[in-house]
Amino acid sequence: MGIALLVGLANGALHGAQNAQPDGQDRLGYSALLSGLAAISPTYPTALRAAEDVAKYHFAGFDCICLRYGALFNADAEEATEQAHRQP
Repeated sequence: MGIALLVGLANGALHGAQNAQPDGQDRLGYSALLSGLAAISPTYPTALRAAEDVAKYHFAGFDCICLRYGALFNADAEEATEQAHRQP
């Protein structure tokens, strides 16, 4: 969920920076930087809703995802597996 929220906020900052009106003395892009930073706060509610949707629909009831293999599992699945191996 955190990654999806970060991507949503970065998207808002990029849109804000692209919509900036450059000044005549703005050679280094300070107005674009400031406009991008100012656009982060209003973007937060939309980015949070999108991140919650990703967590809800992508994980579909699972708690964790293996980033290497893409496997979905619950956090207590490891404990259940270890307990099953201990029982004779």
